[in-house]
Amino acid sequence: HRHGLVFAIPTGDRSLVKEMVSRDPRLLRALVEVSALRAAQSLRTAEAVLRPAGAHFVTVRPDDPLPRVLARLRQVA
Repeated sequence: HRHGLVFAIPTGDRSLVKEMVSRDPRLLRALVEVSALRAAQSLRTAEAVLRPAGAHFVTVRPDDPLPRVLARLRQVA
């Protein structure tokens, strides 16, 4: 079944984590690393389930310029 689904997954946004932790830089680095690992694992799991059904995944960063994001979306559209 080739469905017309496209997922845009924001990555790299650490602002929420920074607000939630104390000023201990070691703790912040550890929490950011764990968050990145969890996000990567969740993305791999979602891709494994949804790609065979025809879903496309496009990862973007908050600092990616809009033309780059649109170009990536056009590639899978």
